[in-house]
Amino acid sequence: MSTQVSKRKPYQQKMAPNWWLKNQAYRYYMLRSATCLFVMLYALVLLWGLYALTNGEIAFNAWLTVQQSPLFIIFHLVTLIAMLYHSKTWFMLAPKTIRIQLGKTIVADKAIEGAMWLSWLICSIVILVLLLF
Repeated sequence: MSTQVSKRKPYQQKMAPNWWLKNQAYRYYMLRSATCLFVMLYALVLLWGLYALTNGEIAFNAWLTVQQSPLFIIFHLVTLIAMLYHSKTWFMLAPKTIRIQLGKTIVADKAIEGAMWLSWLICSIVILVLLLF
């Protein structure tokens, strides 16, 4: 019994490289996905700082000096904006992925989103208090 492979080519739709620019929802999706690059870069900067910390006070002070340069301040601000956008879109998406049922009532989407923002605010305040005191 021989196995014969079809000589027909499967249909593959041609897609332009800018397919995502044609729909606003796709643009927002791609922008949200691009924020992962800032997470990665920020993680590398923090790892660099941890490495500098293990190499002594002089290395760590040099790292701190680099962090105070205008280029890195702009980087931190852009990263903050990207992370706020990522958080906002994730919190808006959460009610679509989480359904909480209390008895026969389903918790409203706005309540789930509000709870996420509240938990974010509480965590931010706790971190700020720990850093300041």
